[in-house]
Amino acid sequence: MVEADKDPQALLAVQREIIDRADRDIVALANERATASLAIASIKHRHGLPIFVEGREDQVIANAISINQGPFSNMQVTKIVVGIMRESRQLQGELMRLEEAIEGERQ
Repeated sequence: MVEADKDPQALLAVQREIIDRADRDIVALANERATASLAIASIKHRHGLPIFVEGREDQVIANAISINQGPFSNMQVTKIVVGIMRESRQLQGELMRLEEAIEGERQ
């Protein structure tokens, strides 16, 4: 049987399962990345290092683009990575405020 002859609902179900599996992987990887980002922020905060490093975000974007094989365009990959970095910065800010509050209570 040629795929075009198959039930469209069955074909859709297969593709949706692929999407659902990919979404689970994406969320797990995003959380893994966020955990590493929080660890980096904590290390920098504890050692008085600057949180923002000039050029690092450009390097992250360039790395993502260099491995992009489509179908997303490089611009779309850039937007995705920028969004992830924005959310990571927000988490880092929350962590910094929490760590500073804890330090303030200890003094």
